[in-house]
Amino acid sequence: MKRRHFLVATAGIPFVDAFAQVGDYPNRPIQLVLPFPPGGSSDVIARLIASKLSENLKQPIVVLNAPGAGGIIASRRVASAPADGYTLFYPNASTLTIAPQIMRKPEPEPWTQFSPITPAAGFSLVLAAHPSLPANNLAELIALAKSKPDQISFASPGIGTTPHMVGELMNRETGVRMMHVPYKGGAAAVTDLLAGTVNLFFEQPLTLLQHIKSGKLKALAVTSQARLPSFPDVPTVTEAGWPQLTLQSWSGFAAPINTPAAIIGLLNRELIKVLDLPETREAITSRGLEPMKNTSQEFGRMIRDEYPRWTAIIRDQKIVLE
Repeated sequence: MKRRHFLVATAGIPFVDAFAQVGDYPNRPIQLVLPFPPGGSSDVIARLIASKLSENLKQPIVVLNAPGAGGIIASRRVASAPADGYTLFYPNASTLTIAPQIMRKPEPEPWTQFSPITPAAGFSLVLAAHPSLPANNLAELIALAKSKPDQISFASPGIGTTPHMVGELMNRETGVRMMHVPYKGGAAAVTDLLAGTVNLFFEQPLTLLQHIKSGKLKALAVTSQARLPSFPDVPTVTEAGWPQLTLQSWSGFAAPINTPAAIIGLLNRELIKVLDLPETREAITSRGLEPMKNTSQEFGRMIRDEYPRWTAIIRDQKIVLE
């Protein structure tokens, strides 16, 4: 029933927006809440988009970083804000589809808390290994992991992050038992992978590109549907025989639930104008990401469809974020 309400709430946006008036919105500064610390690719892209959107709306957009608890701190802040269009959110996939399910006391489902606006950037992951690991492709890795239960380790930037969940997805789908080693951020994970302290890391391609090209790491597979331009010789998980490991994560814009449809429609139009700018697309692609845009309804559908993908894994692997 909640999901039906979510669809009903978003399905009428184009029709309503064509006739509804937004009054004098916006007539004061808007706050954009980010669920991650400053300095990373997502932060840089979000701030660039916010700056361009501010020009279009002729109002300042104040960016607030509120990291912690897998994005739950930021989520709660936005969910409790007035639904008036003056508080916006830039979550990623794990913030909305994974983190709510791994809390000791699960958070409300995202379609009961947020009105989607548009996705902005997507990314797939590359599975990288230390050169000492005696496996050069996904098939060899799975065979090795099956012969050595709990002895092959994979790093992640933390419990409940997308790299963690893809590793758990691989455990579940292939029948192997790899050991998860969580770190406090991706930099520490890369450092230990380079040192051979951990064997594997699912990570964004740009982060590992220079290390793979230099031979300090080796790429075994990518989770994209097609081969990545940055790794043309690395097969996809589908080519390796495991299409169920295909994954594209994303970041995008949302607002508190019940934000007026006319405001959501206006923000969707203005954000798409920003996302279509050559400088915005360059900022996204230069960081190894893929530009994305869509209607609010389709973005809502994407969130709703992805959410249950992680439910069984979280339950079966007993993944909990304290």
